[in-house]
Amino acid sequence: MKIAVVGATGRTGRQVVEQALARGDDVVALVRHPEALSGRGPGMAVAAADVLDRTAVTDALAGVDAVVSTLGVGTSRQPTTVYSEGIANILQAMDAHGITRLAVISAVPAGPRAEQPFLQRHVSIPILSAFSVLPTMTCAGLRRSCAAAVRTGCACAPHGSSARRQRAGTA
Repeated sequence: MKIAVVGATGRTGRQVVEQALARGDDVVALVRHPEALSGRGPGMAVAAADVLDRTAVTDALAGVDAVVSTLGVGTSRQPTTVYSEGIANILQAMDAHGITRLAVISAVPAGPRAEQPFLQRHVSIPILSAFSVLPTMTCAGLRRSCAAAVRTGCACAPHGSSARRQRAGTA
């Protein structure tokens, strides 16, 4: 299988690339800065593409069978459209190439704070927020990401929800 990993230079993206290559899959690493990606080897191609550039993403996804998005904004606390616009561009590129497999790995918490478990809502999130570890993503941004996914026929639900049970055939 040929897998595109969006955000392959991040901590999660590097792990996804490593595991896919170890499994024998071919990998296309979509990165903004190819020079930041070390350890290129057999089965790996690198595509310089900013997820906010629809044309670059479409070009980079040509010929892949599946996409794994590990988008992140690091420790920035600035509002961002990377998630909502990025996933919209990924979905449009997938549609252009007939790609039907998408996995999105997102940092916890994803979704409105009120919907988070008690300990995350009252302990983890306030602590992480105080140290600028959590990126700032508004609920509106998350809703835009999900709306883009639903328009293309993909499920969109937080980790542990019915979407995961549906994939496992237990819903």
